[in-house]
Amino acid sequence: MTHKGKAARPSRLDEKAVLEARLAETQEVAHIGSWERTIADGSLWWSDELYRVCGFEPRSFRPSFQSFVDLVHSDDRERVSALIQQASIDHQPFAYELRIIRPDGQIRTLHSRGRVILDEAGQAARMVGTAQDVTERDATIRLSESRLQAIINAEPACVKLVSLEGRLLDMNPAGLAMIDATDLSQVVGRSVIDLVHPDDRGRFLDMHQAASAGPARGEYRITGLAGGERWVESHAVPFETSSGERAILSVTSDITERKRLEEQLRQSQKMEAVGRLAGGIAHDFNNLLTVIGGYTETALTQIPDETAAAAALREVARAADSAGALTRQLLMFSRKQIVRLSSLDLNAVITEVERLLQRTLGEDIEIVTSLPSGLHPIQGDATQLQQVLMNMAVNARDAMPRGGVLTIETRNVDRNRPHRLGSPPTGVVELRVSDTGCGMDEDAKTHIFEPFFTTKPLGHGAGLGLATVYAIIQGMGGTIQVASTPGRGATFTLQFPQSPTALESTFSSSAPASASDLQGTETILLVEDDDRVRAFAATVLKTAGYEVIEASRPAAALKMAKRSDAAIHLLLSDVIMPGFDGVELMKRFRLSHPDTPVLFMSGYSDETMVRHGLTVDQYELLMKPFSRVHLLRKVREVLTV
Repeated sequence: MTHKGKAARPSRLDEKAVLEARLAETQEVAHIGSWERTIADGSLWWSDELYRVCGFEPRSFRPSFQSFVDLVHSDDRERVSALIQQASIDHQPFAYELRIIRPDGQIRTLHSRGRVILDEAGQAARMVGTAQDVTERDATIRLSESRLQAIINAEPACVKLVSLEGRLLDMNPAGLAMIDATDLSQVVGRSVIDLVHPDDRGRFLDMHQAASAGPARGEYRITGLAGGERWVESHAVPFETSSGERAILSVTSDITERKRLEEQLRQSQKMEAVGRLAGGIAHDFNNLLTVIGGYTETALTQIPDETAAAAALREVARAADSAGALTRQLLMFSRKQIVRLSSLDLNAVITEVERLLQRTLGEDIEIVTSLPSGLHPIQGDATQLQQVLMNMAVNARDAMPRGGVLTIETRNVDRNRPHRLGSPPTGVVELRVSDTGCGMDEDAKTHIFEPFFTTKPLGHGAGLGLATVYAIIQGMGGTIQVASTPGRGATFTLQFPQSPTALESTFSSSAPASASDLQGTETILLVEDDDRVRAFAATVLKTAGYEVIEASRPAAALKMAKRSDAAIHLLLSDVIMPGFDGVELMKRFRLSHPDTPVLFMSGYSDETMVRHGLTVDQYELLMKPFSRVHLLRKVREVLTV
């Protein structure tokens, strides 16, 4: 019975229909169908949306478990059947993804979830669940994965995945190239510690262990499959694979070039430190050598050559020469030496440095020399030529780790050019340095003279040796070429133009000069703060006939010059002295003596001289240690200009 004015209350059946309609709409929007299977008779029920998901019109046929199995992709059937069978046994909820083939041939991916409903006896009565079409989602994921893989493959650094136990799981192409591999199959599954340099494995393992708990970083060396060695920097983080396995993901960059630059910087700093040390001792040491060598030379002129005392003094003179060479070598290795070109006997330079070469190379390397007489003199710097020979010998030693033979040869080369009377000589002096070492390939020969290029392992050379040789030879107007074949040694051929002037002398081998060539009567203002050097120089000059005014300080020298009644013909001054330096002394002296020539003498390095405003090209300079003859000859030269 109903009452007017009141709406009829919906029945429970109506409410159920509304809920079912809403559920159907929701399933259609989400592409989620539902299903129910009765265990006893195997019957199967599908919701309307599940029909549509599978490519059928709703309720167009009565589904069965077999019709469902027939839809499943053949590659997934066995796995899906086993999952459903296991669920019916252990009564546990289940979820899986499978592919189906629709009637129109489309392959779709479904994500299905379900659970088992038990009867009162605890036996499986029904299975109920859902199936959602996730094909578009999987396509999006696959696209994202593809893009990510493309980025990883294009990454110039090594990206690798390593298990916690240290097995290589995956690596991008850049990483494979870094270890000289062409395919992942060559290294996948291998222990990555095998690719780490033996000396750095502890460092790598510490980083790998730390990365299992959080971000970690490390630098270490790796050895590729071809034996090549590289420095790398690795940044590692913990990672979980798609299968749930814990692993380490790392990005590793090749820092070999950076390490080389760091090594070059360290080498430069070492050279700078040696230079400071050499510059600090050069002045005092050269003053001492000037006195020792100078007085020895003077004494030799006063006793007969055939006496035992003369022989002993000649040994002292040779020792003074060697000590002077040692000072120059200290400056040479720091590239702070004064470059002083003169006419030289190349054979004499080689003979002088040969003893040092033998000690440097060791007993397992034989030095063979061929130094014919009559070799033309060359224009150069003896110290720099010694550096050339030393650098080339060390280079040869490194190419002969098991010993060998180093051959040094010289000869005159005729250029076959017409020589006009009075024109400079056009001959060439050739120096050949050969070894029986490992040799080098064409690529190495192309770069062998480039600064910082080296074929030696990192930390075993700065790559400056042959570059310095090349620069020195070029500065002397010469040329250098190399001939080499891998496994058959190397030969360096250096050619120098013949010097137009006669050979220059040293303490122990000063060329005799006539008394008239070295004597004079002019007045010289001698300024030197070292008493012994000043006394030696004054004695030499006075003995040669000069009038000498001596001063130990620049200020005192200016006062003496002002009080002197005699004309001063030459200012002979040290460069660095207490009060103010020799350059400042020259400027003040020339205010009253504008036309008087100035000759500086110094034992400091080139760098120190430049700081005090003095360069070889600007002023006349006599480098310490100097001999009696050198002093008199240079004084006479400046006075007669």
